[in-house]
Amino acid sequence: MAAIIVLIVLAVMWALLAVPRQREARRHNAVLSSLAVGDEVMTGGGLFGTITEIGDDHVRLEIAPGTIVKFTKRAVATRVDAEPPSPSAADTTVGSTDRSED
Repeated sequence: MAAIIVLIVLAVMWALLAVPRQREARRHNAVLSSLAVGDEVMTGGGLFGTITEIGDDHVRLEIAPGTIVKFTKRAVATRVDAEPPSPSAADTTVGSTDRSED
């Protein structure tokens, strides 16, 4: 009976720890395989740049006009959307803080 409980606990731990990590790895690999010259990306360190060259295991990013740096592909964390999402109506609602005194 105790062995079954231990196996159940191990299965739950695996489901909580390993499955999300595998899902994130698949998402990251999909991002890396879809990179193209001209995409704006962000590295794992938070550096933004535009891809100017893609090699087998590296990318070159232009981080400022005329400044090109070389990174491994794995350093690219995500592709940056061209337009930031517009704020929702709930985010733009401003409460009334003006209180007039009698």
